[in-house]
Amino acid sequence: MFVRLPVHPWAGKWIFGLICFSAAGFTASRIFHDSFAAAGLFFFLILSFFLCFFRNPSRRIDERPETLVSPADGRILEVCRESTGAFNGEERLRVSIFLALWNVHVIRSPLDATVISRRTTGVSFYPAFSKKSGLTNHSISLCLYKAGMELNMRLSAGFIARRIHCEILEGNRIGKGEIIGLIRFGSRVDLILPASVTLTVRSGTFVKAGTVIGFIHEDKTRLHYSQPVHSA
Repeated sequence: MFVRLPVHPWAGKWIFGLICFSAAGFTASRIFHDSFAAAGLFFFLILSFFLCFFRNPSRRIDERPETLVSPADGRILEVCRESTGAFNGEERLRVSIFLALWNVHVIRSPLDATVISRRTTGVSFYPAFSKKSGLTNHSISLCLYKAGMELNMRLSAGFIARRIHCEILEGNRIGKGEIIGLIRFGSRVDLILPASVTLTVRSGTFVKAGTVIGFIHEDKTRLHYSQPVHSA
């Protein structure tokens, strides 16, 4: 199990600033005029929202090597099979997870792997729950490789804030449950998996990061690995 700070480190400077502004407003209301209390209350409400949205609770990660864990908290939008040119027409499983505004937005790795590529794609900002968002929205795609198995993980921004903070670079080695980054204010995560992975979730299932969503069968998922293959 990984030990986490109560909020994501990215939000630290914003939270510190909001604490200062809120304290200044309430202090000024005592020294100068009561009207400054409204400003203090305004910044306090924003601070409360930031503390809620950027919270980073600890998660118990299933560490069995054969398990695939959820990378995020949210609702499974879709589980389907698809064939793409990125994998030479090979059939793949796609699991799409929608992160609502009230969900934890810290994203974690679904397995122990090496990042063999990282790409930024997309220019649109459709609502994260729509089908178009997974294909055309601004996103960061990570290609992960483990013992002959290759999967893609796509982090897509939503309609509101449109920001992705990703800490992982090409060549990094990441552990299962390790923090990858943060998607701000409504988003989705898509996993593109080998068809032989056995999934334990379906559309409509609510998941938390670190819980088991599938099982890997390494003898069936081995690929001929020569160079990174990217998901569209």
